Amino acid sequence: MPKGRGIRRITTVMNKVAFFVFLAFICFAWTPAASAHAQELTEANLNGIDLSLKPNDSYIKFNDGSIEAINDASQYIALFINGTLMKNAGISREGDRTLVPIRMLAESLGSRISWNEAERKATIADGPNTIELFVGSRTAKQNGRNIVLDAPAKIIGGYTYVPLRFVAEALNAKVGYFAEGGESETCIMPRITQVMVSRYPAYATPWTKEEAISKLRDQLITAYESHYNIKYVPYGEYDAKQPASPQKTGAGSVEEMDSVRRRITEELEVASENDRFYAIPTFRTFWVDKYTGEISIFYQGDILSVRRFDPYGGDTFEYAG
Repeated sequence: MPKGRGIRRITTVMNKVAFFVFLAFICFAWTPAASAHAQELTEANLNGIDLSLKPNDSYIKFNDGSIEAINDASQYIALFINGTLMKNAGISREGDRTLVPIRMLAESLGSRISWNEAERKATIADGPNTIELFVGSRTAKQNGRNIVLDAPAKIIGGYTYVPLRFVAEALNAKVGYFAEGGESETCIMPRITQVMVSRYPAYATPWTKEEAISKLRDQLITAYESHYNIKYVPYGEYDAKQPASPQKTGAGSVEEMDSVRRRITEELEVASENDRFYAIPTFRTFWVDKYTGEISIFYQGDILSVRRFDPYGGDTFEYAG
């Protein structure tokens, strides 16, 4: 082969390699910032849920269609684990102590639990830790070290129950108890007694407040353009398609659109938060999931309801005035 031709071929191959390296660099450099949340948790189960607090008609209807009857709403205690409402949790109160089912909690937090009938002992394998619970005893063991419980572990309805405080100490989880009727900003649902337990995996990166507000704003802009059939222009900015001053009043008026745009542009802020959701009240009460970015609407009445926000639903700005 002539020397010149060989050199040209080598040069062509090198140019191709350089081109593909360049493409790979561009793809990497333009990876969206949202990739920081690539390893997200599964969504909590609250979208589509209905919780009725009506006298003689109290129940929970889950998003899979199953229904849990509540015999006495004043005695009902909800259990949320990482933002998910657990079915048939059976939380028990004895005096000033709250007892929780350890198997449900341990397995929901990613631990393994086994039962030894002969010793009446439940053993939890939680990463490097081994926790032993003895029914009827206030002494538990963690890696061979004694832990004194507030109350003895006991069997209720065939399940082992332990004091709530033990969950925080032994499983390194955050726990909270909120009494019925409380309107605490840190509880998930108001007006019901609830226990909140959370322990998120290290890989799960929560969304910041700024990211949550930005995501909601983007979806509200989509809702605005769908509802009014006009391009969204931030409040204070105008173009030929969106007059600067109100021309009429009423539904769909420029005055109404100005009000909506002002809220979207200037008035979105996180009013409260808990371990799983940011609450952003504006046209409605929006929840933004800290770990998935999913947006829901919380409706509060005799029935507490949560629905996934649909920016094309058409009724987002029903009370926008």
